[in-house]
Amino acid sequence: MQRRFSRFADTVLGEPGIFRLMDDLDAALTGSQKLHMLGGGNPGNVGPVSEYFRRAFLRIGESADHFARVAGRYDGPAGNTQFRKAFAASLSAMYGWSLTESNVVLTQGSQNAFFLLLNLFSGPFPDGRGRKILFALSPEYIGYENSGLHENSLLAVPSKKIPLGDGFFRYTIDIERITQALQTGNIGAICISRPSNPTGGMLEDDEMKILSSLARQFDVPLIVDGAYGDPMPGVVYGNGRPYYDDNTIFVLSLSKTGLPGIRTGIILAPADVCSVLERIQAVQHLAPGGLGPALVQEGIADGSFFKLCKEHLPAFYRERQRLAIDTLFNELEPDRDVQIHRPDGAFFLWAVFPRLTISTSELYLDLKKAGVLVVPGSYYYPGLPDDDRQSPEWEGQRSIRISYSQDLSTIQEGLSILCQVVREKNSRA
Repeated sequence: MQRRFSRFADTVLGEPGIFRLMDDLDAALTGSQKLHMLGGGNPGNVGPVSEYFRRAFLRIGESADHFARVAGRYDGPAGNTQFRKAFAASLSAMYGWSLTESNVVLTQGSQNAFFLLLNLFSGPFPDGRGRKILFALSPEYIGYENSGLHENSLLAVPSKKIPLGDGFFRYTIDIERITQALQTGNIGAICISRPSNPTGGMLEDDEMKILSSLARQFDVPLIVDGAYGDPMPGVVYGNGRPYYDDNTIFVLSLSKTGLPGIRTGIILAPADVCSVLERIQAVQHLAPGGLGPALVQEGIADGSFFKLCKEHLPAFYRERQRLAIDTLFNELEPDRDVQIHRPDGAFFLWAVFPRLTISTSELYLDLKKAGVLVVPGSYYYPGLPDDDRQSPEWEGQRSIRISYSQDLSTIQEGLSILCQVVREKNSRA
């Protein structure tokens, strides 16, 4: 029997890139084949931070009253009120922001947060106009691709590429094209990830001010995905202050601190946005889970959790990043055979192979056979128009995202295999 579904199913049928990513992650963890997992977004197991979570679990379990409060009752649809108060107070003290609990909404992970936000600001509006989410950088996060419930609800502006020498480059915003898109009146919000997933890049503070000014000029919010940045998990290697104002929606997550199995997203937003999100959540799933907030609430309130993350997580990933870069540049010729986006944060490398004789979609399959999992770059262009995908400057089929969150031997062995396969393909040019 041919099962019939509503058009809601059309948004996920086929093969969304995020489905392949998570399916590969599951295969690497549960399958019998030895796989070097360099493709997922799973955070590493960082001893002191993991121990913090383990002890917090034990404290909850040792107290019958505490356990009953955490697991035995619903929070409100915006999430645990005491956690939201503590979070607002801590960030206000750290950054000088004016936040209260009315500016904080908890969700079932940041992926869920973006499903809500992207649909809140795209699709048909009451004035009859259809509006889109504008991605100010492209490539951009794979998980945005199928989040829109309405067709043609995403639009990406290609990034400008700036060579930095010695095998490195960085992407920056194309202000002219962003402005042109906003001038159509068809944009509902601007969205970026910072640090970027997939490139690990960080828009600089001046670039953020430009985007914020444009968002305010055209009366749309600026949505910032801060899942890898400050104040938690704090995986930022250079400068770059978290950005928030009364026209910004700032999304954070506990996942990348080391709790991906406990889905907790955190949205900071103007109170009117939070009020709508709260009502949607009441309909969608009554209330977000309370375990994640309970594990870290004490450390959020006194600031010790932010300090713990900053002391241990950047150093953990920085060591792996250096190994990954050294391996790629030692086994392939920088600039000629491989180019890497300057990694300012997160735990990814965005690698471009200028001389590759096959697409990275084909390279992905060859690497999978060889026991290495990466993610093809072509998945990281949600909303990019076909004309831009056909441009010779488009790097989607010459690039991959590499995760360096695994143990050192997995990173080195996996990248050595990758380099060998790339050399073999290049030798046929």
